[in-house]
Amino acid sequence: MTTGMRWEMRTLKLREIVLLSHGMAKELSVEDRAHFETMQAFNRGKIPEHEALAKLRPLASAKQTENPLALFEPMSTDGWHVKAGLYKIDGECWWLVGVTKTSRTVSPIEQAKLRGILHVLGGDIDRDRLSTLTLAELVRANIPFMWTWKNTFPLNEMQIKKGPEGQPPEDSRIVPVGTPLPEGYEILDFSSKNGLLTPTLKN
Repeated sequence: MTTGMRWEMRTLKLREIVLLSHGMAKELSVEDRAHFETMQAFNRGKIPEHEALAKLRPLASAKQTENPLALFEPMSTDGWHVKAGLYKIDGECWWLVGVTKTSRTVSPIEQAKLRGILHVLGGDIDRDRLSTLTLAELVRANIPFMWTWKNTFPLNEMQIKKGPEGQPPEDSRIVPVGTPLPEGYEILDFSSKNGLLTPTLKN
């Protein structure tokens, strides 16, 4: 991400790139799904803390599952280090966002900035968190803070206009899936290779 961009612009660019990676998103494991659903129920006031902890204990001792994210796109701004990606539940895309901080304290202004970042990505700082600890407690302990929520944005695709043989494309654009192709343009498919977006032309 370009460091000179304002945080709103950087976050919008992060959102655009993550929504481009939907073809690489993998189904969430049964254990991770149970964990996420329990935390969401607690943070939305549907179950008390003791019930949430009772459900989480056996999940914590279960075998570690594979990282559900094929891509974790990074962004840093104003002391916050943000990573975001998509996974799937029953074929539908969900966000998973992890945040760490360079210092062990968090001011009201910094927390408001983080609230804004999550809002641009589609999440809520309180409702969608995956912890029973507060943000300040996690920052002091230098523990990554995680959020998850169901995607509500249109997914993206990249359209390119091929250049002469052996030359780079004349033009490329990221647009919502299903956007009509202009004459001379093709769609790029993306696959995961070492956690990077790897494009191939779509036949």
